[in-house]
Formats: sequence, structure tokens, C-alpha cells
Amino acid sequence: MDGDSPENGAQFGVTPVARDGCHVLVLEGELDRLEAPELEAAIDACTDGLPVVVDLSSLTFIDSAGLHVLLRARDAGRPAALVRAPGSNIDRVLEIVKVESSLSIYDDLAAAVAGIGRS
Repeated sequence: MDGDSPENGAQFGVTPVARDGCHVLVLEGELDRLEAPELEAAIDACTDGLPVVVDLSSLTFIDSAGLHVLLRARDAGRPAALVRAPGSNIDRVLEIVKVESSLSIYDDLAAAVAGIGRS
């Protein structure tokens, strides 16, 4: 399909990083129904009980499937927090669906890691 080719949108990627006692999943590109299982697998791979922070600051698109993975995983206690790019399209989507009522949202990764460490 033309709409799904990498040249028509930013390719999705998940980069796992350990930081100050947390798992950080850095997302890049476009998160839609085709890539949502990759995010779900990355969250599910964090099985050692450490908090999970999902960094959305480099994400350019998220659809309902991506949101569903984040919120469904929250029922299992993961992720513990999200990082957004204030004023971005992703930030606006998070505001519209009121994600802050279910998850802690931070404007930068350092604040998220520090905030989770205090929980």
C-alpha cells in the first residue's frame, strides 16, 4: 500500500534504554495499527518490575491503536509515565483523550525519571 511505505511517513522505531532504575522506551516516527504490536512487545519485554517510561517526544503521529496499547498496558502498571513534546500534535492528542487522568505525563525525560523515582 502506498500510504504504508516508509517514503510516505516517518518509519516507526522503539529504542529501549535503561536510565536511573527505569526502563525508557524512546519512540520515533509514526505509531499506528501496524506498529502498535511492536510497542506492545517492547512494553511486555520489561518484566523485571522496574518502572517503564515511554518517551513520545520524537513521535510524529499516533492513532487509536497506539493509544490503546499505552492505556491497556497501564492496567498492568506499565508504563508508569509518558514524556511528551509540549505543543506537539501528540501532546494535543493526549490532551483530547485526557490521558493525564490515567498516566503521569512529563515535558522531559529527566523530570519523568525523577518523578517516577519519587513514587
